[in-house]
Amino acid sequence: MGSCCSCCGGEGGESEVAPKSIDEREHMSPIEHRKIRDVLWLIIFLCAIGGSAYVSRQAVREGDLDVLRFGISSQSTLCSHGTEKSYDKLVFCFNGTSKLDTFRVCAPSCPKTEKDLINLYKVKSSEFVNNSGIADAAWKANDYELVRKLCVSPSISVLNRCLLDTTVTNSTALGLLFSGSKDPADSSLASSAQMFMNAYHDIQVTWYVILACGLGGGIILAFIFLQFLRCLATPIVWLSLLLFFAGLVVVDYLLAGKAGIASGIGVHAPTGEGSGHFGTPKVEEQYQQYYKILFWIFIGISVAFVLVVMFMFHRIQLSIALIHEAADVIRAMPQLILTPFIPVLLVGGVFMYGIFIAAFLASCGTIENGQLVWDRTLRRLMIYHVFFCLWVFYFLSGLHSVVMAGAVAAYYWIRDKHTLQSPVSHSIFRSVRYHVGSVAFGSLVLATVKLLRWYLMHMSKRLKRLSGNNQIIKVVLCCFHVCMWCFEKFIKFLTKNAYIMIAVDGHSFCKAAEQGWSLVMSNLLRMTALHMVTSYVLFMAKIGVGFICAVGTTVWIEKVLVFDSTSDTVSSPFAPSICTFILGYFVAYLFFEVVEFTIDTTMLCFCLDDMRNSSTGNYYASVRLLKFM
Repeated sequence: MGSCCSCCGGEGGESEVAPKSIDEREHMSPIEHRKIRDVLWLIIFLCAIGGSAYVSRQAVREGDLDVLRFGISSQSTLCSHGTEKSYDKLVFCFNGTSKLDTFRVCAPSCPKTEKDLINLYKVKSSEFVNNSGIADAAWKANDYELVRKLCVSPSISVLNRCLLDTTVTNSTALGLLFSGSKDPADSSLASSAQMFMNAYHDIQVTWYVILACGLGGGIILAFIFLQFLRCLATPIVWLSLLLFFAGLVVVDYLLAGKAGIASGIGVHAPTGEGSGHFGTPKVEEQYQQYYKILFWIFIGISVAFVLVVMFMFHRIQLSIALIHEAADVIRAMPQLILTPFIPVLLVGGVFMYGIFIAAFLASCGTIENGQLVWDRTLRRLMIYHVFFCLWVFYFLSGLHSVVMAGAVAAYYWIRDKHTLQSPVSHSIFRSVRYHVGSVAFGSLVLATVKLLRWYLMHMSKRLKRLSGNNQIIKVVLCCFHVCMWCFEKFIKFLTKNAYIMIAVDGHSFCKAAEQGWSLVMSNLLRMTALHMVTSYVLFMAKIGVGFICAVGTTVWIEKVLVFDSTSDTVSSPFAPSICTFILGYFVAYLFFEVVEFTIDTTMLCFCLDDMRNSSTGNYYASVRLLKFM
């Protein structure tokens, strides 16, 4: 392993065996020889698919989506069914308690006016009395004041639930929420609701602008950035390091003046010795001591930063060279950029399937006391369904990782790059034929860890409620959440490297995870520098793409739509620009995730090449990377 860390491993090999020419080097590529691995886990995965099919069948057969579609009244009746056939809307009313508890009544339509509420009470008076505990006379008093005050009006139908219509600003309903205000538009709740409705309207009107700038603009900008990645990587990295150091120097300079270490620096204030005379400001001694402490802390940070950059200089150069190499790989295999879109579509299908079956499972059960009650079997089926969807999600993501890593590895482990033919399609064939079982095992580990973390978070919330305001329990739970988050990140990191080594060497998941971890630990400084450099460069690229897309949306709205008399009025470009930024960032994320994974795969191949071939000098690395061996 020592040769993998050494930067002069190639030179040591030359003293023993003279390096052969490219044509004379023996074939040492690990890509070729494959066996089907982890068959047991593939069988288990297929059984899980069969189990999910059974759960889906039972859910569709026993569930009733009308329970979710129309809702259940507090009288335990299903709206739009039986005696409530013509009452398909669910109206919410407060029961008058300090806890603001509500009860539900089925209605023929959502109340638009106070008169609609009064008419509903006249038909459903017994339900109002039984569910609120308020006498009929009290409901009718003062011209049905409680009906007008405690029930939602004006309202609109959202999934057959009558919710407050925030677009109506002249309503006097819901005095409880608006604290007796005569005009809800004057309250902060109504103002916030109106802003939300305006933003929703703006997004509806400008949806095509958001798609054009966010999706189309994001794809174009990401492609442009990829074309210039080789040129931009070096100046971005070194300029960022220089600016960061300059910022530290400026902070040190200002703190020195505040601490009184250097005279003539800092903000000057009158000394009090006479009008127009200025000198060192009267700073309290304790604050001056604080400034001195901060000054020496930042001096230490500045010195440490310089030392780290000097120590990591060679590795930072390697990281930049790997970014350039990744750009060459993507240029040689442009179809690699399109590979994430297929898994995204499949994951979208899994998500829709998960929501659809979960809705059927959620509608199973018995109606008791105005609530839908699940039995223990239904809870277990829901947990299994969530776990299976997680497993499939991680399986698709893992298979995509193995395919990408296989294509990149095929490019690396070949002498003459021009002879490489259809690397992506060949990688798909190898992954599906040999490594589906390994991917099933890796995705099972990730799904198990994720579900376990969710369960422990749920239990910790219950413990937090039971403990009240116990500060010790809160600190312990906070540390616990951080530890679980770190553990999940570690498992994802381990699995990612395992997938790369599966694509490179064809080992089983456990063997590949061990091999990947060994390579990472043997090249820890290289990996650290690579992660810092690539994360920063690609993050800035994602932010840049999203920002430019958002600016394009703002300009389009302000310069084009404002003068278009045929289009609806847009109150502000803020909400559409935010949506465009998010969409552009997501598109850039898909593109640059390929770049990041290509860099990680190239790095592990580089380390494996250094470890295996340092004794002979028969490296597969390109000329750009050879000087770092």
